[in-house]
Amino acid sequence: QTCALPISFAIFGGGGGGEAFVWKGLTLGIEGGVQQFSDADRPFGEFFVPVGYHFVDRKKPAKWDPFLSAAPFGIAGGIGVGTTVAFHTGGGGTYWFHKRIGVRTEFRGTFYSSNEAIAQARFGIAFR
Repeated sequence: QTCALPISFAIFGGGGGGEAFVWKGLTLGIEGGVQQFSDADRPFGEFFVPVGYHFVDRKKPAKWDPFLSAAPFGIAGGIGVGTTVAFHTGGGGTYWFHKRIGVRTEFRGTFYSSNEAIAQARFGIAFR
């Protein structure tokens, strides 16, 4: 007997969010986004409240800002597919090529109460 694992790929996605330092390197944020998958008719949305930790001194900004991130609370869903509870964990870094503008990369795993998971590589522009 053989077992085939279903695999789908995000064709496109986008989103936004923000985070604020609450104590030393600890951050609290809010983020949301939407993705379209290769095997789905409709887009899929997500909303998270992540906490993070940045390994830099806030008072001495550095070019490279590595971080860890986890969202113990999240919700995901789409039109016609319902909603599910979700959480994510991951890490990455921001390279600040200007005093207030940087490039952010992040790798994360998102896990859903519907027994599904997504591995993501994320890229974006960061502002401070």
